Amino acid sequence: MSKIYLLAGISGVGKSSVATRALEIIDDLKAKSDLQRSLDAVLGKGNVEPEQVENIRRLKIQRVNFGEVLFEIAKKKNAASSKEDLRKLPASKIIELQKLAVSKIKKMSGTVLVDMHLTVITPQGIVAGLPVSCAKSLAPEIIILLEAPPQEVFKRRVKDKKEGDHPAGITLDALTEYMALDRSAAVCIATVAGIRIRVVQNTNVDEAANEVVRSLS
Repeated sequence: MSKIYLLAGISGVGKSSVATRALEIIDDLKAKSDLQRSLDAVLGKGNVEPEQVENIRRLKIQRVNFGEVLFEIAKKKNAASSKEDLRKLPASKIIELQKLAVSKIKKMSGTVLVDMHLTVITPQGIVAGLPVSCAKSLAPEIIILLEAPPQEVFKRRVKDKKEGDHPAGITLDALTEYMALDRSAAVCIATVAGIRIRVVQNTNVDEAANEVVRSLS
């Protein structure tokens, strides 16, 4: 039976970097001997509590991107030929695809770390990246909401030209409002669906990654 963890946040907050680093930390913990881990703890190098280490070493993690799973399903059903097409679909069709994506992820084995957006801005308005009904069905162990200072996210998005989540264009004020909306969505899902939530600030990738690792344990 799988255990599902959500790593959520808007584009530019650093989900990919943090998730990649978290998996590297887990691989490193698995590779180290008990003696080396004990020495690290004595020297203050251990970032994970000793009682959590064994749990982490047993993890068999799959990392998936919810949007990618959704898009692959949409392509097979001839509902979309590009990711931009997804934003133009009727809300009812998006929900149908989200339910199918949830069903596919639930069938995965081991520990599944799902990278996703909780809110998506479309030409017709804001769409929930994970409606409450889907959240209840997916039943994740926790929602790890990754955040970063709006100014940093703004710089990253301008640099990477990640404007897809904000069709009207990127402004710092709009981005700040969008981040607040994303947190509200996380709280709403967590409250209504009975799911825990943990907010992780990504001001340092290593520190944020260690927070994610601790959440997985």
